[in-house]
Amino acid sequence: MEPGLARSAGATVTARGWTLAGVGNWRGYVPASTVYYPAGREAEARQLAADLGVSAVAPAPAGINRQRLTLIVVAPVT
Repeated sequence: MEPGLARSAGATVTARGWTLAGVGNWRGYVPASTVYYPAGREAEARQLAADLGVSAVAPAPAGINRQRLTLIVVAPVT
């Protein structure tokens, strides 16, 4: 894991005009940076992904907040 990756991604998210609820480190594996979304928020998730150059978007599985969008990064976002 790259040190400071979550903090850097959070700064990019806010710079793109999105509201950030928090930043933390994910303890698990995802193969690519992904925006996870709760029911009814897929379009918003796709917009966030497009704004950040993230290609993966998926419904939030168990263990991921199902009230808001969640971005898990494995590489810097743009």
